[in-house]
Amino acid sequence: MAAAREEDGQIRTQPVFCLLRIDLLESLVKFTHGGGRKIDKWTAMHKTAVVTFDAPGDPPRAFFNANTLGELHDLEKS
Repeated sequence: MAAAREEDGQIRTQPVFCLLRIDLLESLVKFTHGGGRKIDKWTAMHKTAVVTFDAPGDPPRAFFNANTLGELHDLEKS
């Protein structure tokens, strides 16, 4: 699972950006069919390896979450 440094300096995992083993599919389907929507809750149920992207030269906004058109435009400018 990817992790990156946030603007506040904290390293935060980015569970949407990950590689998954195919044998986790059944667990994911069960989770979502049971009403689960927060990927953090699902990934917490499994052993994970975290790869941190905060080396010199790594873009600090690589995992920026753009929820509005304005945020997307801001991201495109940087």
